[in-house]
Amino acid sequence: MKAIHLIKFGESSEAFEIREIAKPEIKAGHVLIKVQASGINFADVNARRGLYHDCPPLPAVLGYDVGGVIEDVGEGVDHVKVGDSVTAMSRFGG
Repeated sequence: MKAIHLIKFGESSEAFEIREIAKPEIKAGHVLIKVQASGINFADVNARRGLYHDCPPLPAVLGYDVGGVIEDVGEGVDHVKVGDSVTAMSRFGG
């Protein structure tokens, strides 16, 4: 699957790169969302500028706000199912 990585701090035109990554393994109680839209919020902008102290080490996938479709569900998840449209908040990785 593809993900947009922050590879260096600075101007957005040079700070990002699309990379292929392994599909995450689903943990119990979690879901995998096929992201169709992602917001850019103040934390993301500051992370790109190198001003957000909680930014994960580079290269990093930013993104707190996403919308998409459930692709897989972990054990114990029964309130959504594969194919459901959802919005979600994440702690980076969105």
